[in-house]
Amino acid sequence: MASTSDIQIIITAALQQQAQQLETQLASRDEAISKLMEKVELKEAETSSKPSPKINKGKKKAQPDQPPVANPIASTSARKSPKSRTPTKSNQPASHRTPSGSQPKRVVTPKSSSPRVCPFQMVSRAMPESFTSTRDALYVHLKLIWNLLEQKAIPGPPHPDTLREFNSHFSNAKQIEKAAEDENGASIIPTTNVSTLKKLQAGYTQSLLACLGMHVWAPDLEDLPDSLYNKACRQVALKSFRQAAMGGAFAYMNIQKNYAVDLGLLIPAYTHFVHYLQANWYNQEKNKDGKFQMDKERKVISKAREQLRDT
Repeated sequence: MASTSDIQIIITAALQQQAQQLETQLASRDEAISKLMEKVELKEAETSSKPSPKINKGKKKAQPDQPPVANPIASTSARKSPKSRTPTKSNQPASHRTPSGSQPKRVVTPKSSSPRVCPFQMVSRAMPESFTSTRDALYVHLKLIWNLLEQKAIPGPPHPDTLREFNSHFSNAKQIEKAAEDENGASIIPTTNVSTLKKLQAGYTQSLLACLGMHVWAPDLEDLPDSLYNKACRQVALKSFRQAAMGGAFAYMNIQKNYAVDLGLLIPAYTHFVHYLQANWYNQEKNKDGKFQMDKERKVISKAREQLRDT
């Protein structure tokens, strides 16, 4: 089992690498943003130099040369019959008959329904504020075992051979729980064949993956969270997080250890990160290559423009 210091060293090195990559990308973006802002300011200067037409918002002045149009007189004259015709009496005057279809209908504005919340999304008000640091530590742990520490990293699908091998050994949730609980049981694959957290060498996470026949920890984002394979991935993630948290690996994040075993909060937080956030980014990249990265860059440019406008 890997020591707490080894886990902390890997997390620190990964975060430092991510920070260096972020600084390099921000430097290149700053240059692009400055060029873009020069073009935007030039267009705004050209627009402001053009005189804008004045709009008279006051009341219209009466024109004495043109007499006002008397609509009542015109409508009365239209109802008068010609003098050459003999007026006929009618028991039911047309002026008093109003067809039911001619009544003006009231326009009813439909009530705007509140946006539907994805069932995999965790609402912030549903969790205690003191759980925030533990939730963030769980997200760091998931990025670590999922190899998503690089900037703009998008998760990939599990290998078909992994799914095939897993389904050949497990057919219900009880078999998964038994394999995950039996640390001394026989592994489906050798621990040395596990690629996740290779630097730790025979760590707790690798042992769990070997017992379940997984070479790499990679949830299936195209399947439901309650599928057998995704349940196995969740067990590995939460058990390895609990082991790391209890060993003090996330002490620098000031987590509360009692939350590290609270499945009532950990499972919704896990589902939110994996099957809501990461699944959305995965589907964006799948449907349109590079869409997620373009959206991220667009948000960075928009935020930079707001900061320049406020200065």
